[in-house]
Amino acid sequence: MSRNLKSRQTIHLFVLGGILFLSVLIWFFNPGRMQRRIFFFPRHYVEGTGAEERALPVQSSDEQAVSLYVREYLLGPSLNKLFRILPLQTRVKTVFVAEGIVYIDLNAKSFERDYESRIDFHRGIELLKKGVLYNFPSLKEVVVTIEGHEYDTEFTQVDE
Repeated sequence: MSRNLKSRQTIHLFVLGGILFLSVLIWFFNPGRMQRRIFFFPRHYVEGTGAEERALPVQSSDEQAVSLYVREYLLGPSLNKLFRILPLQTRVKTVFVAEGIVYIDLNAKSFERDYESRIDFHRGIELLKKGVLYNFPSLKEVVVTIEGHEYDTEFTQVDE
């Protein structure tokens, strides 16, 4: 009788172990996996920057992941104590990654001021760069262009 009880317990342990193993496999290979990303926005009432964490779907390449991250960034913060970094009409035209450098091209609407984007363009771009480099440590530089035009560190148009 005790031998029969031990074999039942062993079977139950194997079944539970198998279910646990299968659950881990399904979770690991699930295409709906999420990855935590940090977004930096200026604070409303005090100087400085606040951080907001969001879960974004895992992408198959750095290029796709950065593109999704920037698009999500442009939606603005979900916390009321933080400001949007760029105007709501700002759109990502292209994102390209080459040799550890990510090139982000935005539309011309990124220059326009709206009531929610109360910081200057330069500060908004710096926070965007900070967020990209923080969340994608394999990247070493971020180049932001507006309608394909490159800007220097003071964000004045560079003569071509």
